[in-house]
Amino acid sequence: MATYKVEQLPAPLTNLGEGPHWDWQTQNLYYVDIYGGTINRYSYAENKTYTATVEKEPVISFIIPVEGNDSEFAIGIGRRVGIATWDGKSATATVTRLVGQVEQDDAKYKTNRFNDGKADPKGTMRLEECGDLFEAQFGSLYKSTRMAFYQKLKSNVSVSNGLAWNEKTNKFYYIDSCALDVKEYSYNPVTGDISNPRVVIDFSNDGERPSFVPDGMTIDSEGNLFVALWGGFKLFKINPNTGKIVQEIKIPCEQVTSAAFGGPNLDILYVTTAGTERNSPQPPPAGGVFAVTGLGVTGTKMTRANMATYKVEQLPAPLTNLGEGPHWDWQTQNLYYVDIYGGTINRYNYAENKTYTATVEKEPVISFIIPVEGNDSEFAIGIGRRVGIATWDGKSGNGTGTMRLEECGDLFEAQFGSLYKFNKDGVYQKLKSNVSVSNGLAWNEKTNKFYYIDSCALDVKEYSYNPVTGDISNPRVVIDFSNDGERPSFVPDGMTIDSEGNLFVALWGGFKLFKINPNTGKIVQEIKIPCEQVTSAAFGGPNLDILYVTTAGTERNSPQPPPAGGVFAVTGLGVTGTKMTRANV
Repeated sequence: MATYKVEQLPAPLTNLGEGPHWDWQTQNLYYVDIYGGTINRYSYAENKTYTATVEKEPVISFIIPVEGNDSEFAIGIGRRVGIATWDGKSATATVTRLVGQVEQDDAKYKTNRFNDGKADPKGTMRLEECGDLFEAQFGSLYKSTRMAFYQKLKSNVSVSNGLAWNEKTNKFYYIDSCALDVKEYSYNPVTGDISNPRVVIDFSNDGERPSFVPDGMTIDSEGNLFVALWGGFKLFKINPNTGKIVQEIKIPCEQVTSAAFGGPNLDILYVTTAGTERNSPQPPPAGGVFAVTGLGVTGTKMTRANMATYKVEQLPAPLTNLGEGPHWDWQTQNLYYVDIYGGTINRYNYAENKTYTATVEKEPVISFIIPVEGNDSEFAIGIGRRVGIATWDGKSGNGTGTMRLEECGDLFEAQFGSLYKFNKDGVYQKLKSNVSVSNGLAWNEKTNKFYYIDSCALDVKEYSYNPVTGDISNPRVVIDFSNDGERPSFVPDGMTIDSEGNLFVALWGGFKLFKINPNTGKIVQEIKIPCEQVTSAAFGGPNLDILYVTTAGTERNSPQPPPAGGVFAVTGLGVTGTKMTRANV
């Protein structure tokens, strides 16, 4: 067993130190003093701690850095969640906005507060609420969402505490302190839901209470749990597969509250403690924060809170039967898209904020539209299993189609359960066969990667892409949406890519898109759309910072109520797309 060393950090003693969060991006440890009402930052580089109070907020239960902004933090204040702005050095932080509250109206919850909070692997906040007394089971475990801000995952909890995720096994670990156990749940990385509870370890001894209570918790890279023990002077390292305690880590304070791995190599276990027990002050170093080194293990990176405040607005356009194929034309600042079964091609003009629609002569089904290079009034369109060139002035109600397969450019399209490349000489080259529903396509020109969705395979695949020949090779699954063989409630559909290489995947049946990091295969954001059948997306606008989203107005030939079939503009995502290419004919 490795010989560890425990050292106290240079920091003020806390009344109730809690919620340690190691921020990998800035190499800082953040934590709170709940009843001291402070947020704290320990700088590893400086070996120095900075402390601030939050204006008009005497009780702070957790602090989580916000994704994309080093000076914003999600904090727990009573039963509310706020966004605080802090430069990390000043003595005062300011709550700039509130983003939600639980149990607002029920009097029995009036003494409740959030006890802890963490961001799960995709940045969704998990919030732990506790009752005022250990005996009162009025606490709950919540998940934050975009549309209905809080979703209750577990109720009848006394003191909701430790949270930890094992991304390799899709397991979630949770402590209700008064239950005196650690529970394991199956964790759905797509929806964030938990199920199938199992007791990992029960600290009661034949019904007798131990001298300690399990409190906060973290996890190492091998999946072992590190459980802080209130009243125990230590943490337990626990193997969740066997339920056995494999190590005791002594801390020179009775009330050990929580822990987090940090440091440049994630091999330092930072431990918070409390300076009081039932309002009785404890002698120093109680309330200190400690660094435990030499454990011989490493932790996993903690996730920032994803608090993006995007806005979804419907474009002024006719509702579609099956809206698809959005293409932002940079040259003309127009969004083109089709209504497949409505048989229309459509142009949304950004400058006019107006949509023009046309049918194509004798063609009832149009599957895509791509502007042709060098001619603003010519478009490559999909008509059944054919590709043609349509002439349209962008305003008239009719376009004229002429078949010129021999002159089609390098277009990708699915046909008969396959993925094809059309060469300029009119020859079809099959790149992939045995496809059910060929869908999303995206390219990363910086890395020469091609991303592709076969909807019924329920995954996104990455390929090496040869920019000279257009050939693809070396398939790799980026993300598999099936959960242990079970089908989700949605199907991945169309897709686009941002300038940082993140994928935006539309979900048919999902009311949303997923933003996915293809390097990690993790969902980093959910973008809610007020329609069930979300079909595709494309970045556009003068700065390429508007995500245009198409939807369908039918499901299995059953009409859906408005705004189903609408086209939407999503702003405020904080990212930009890449320019889409015209067809070279």
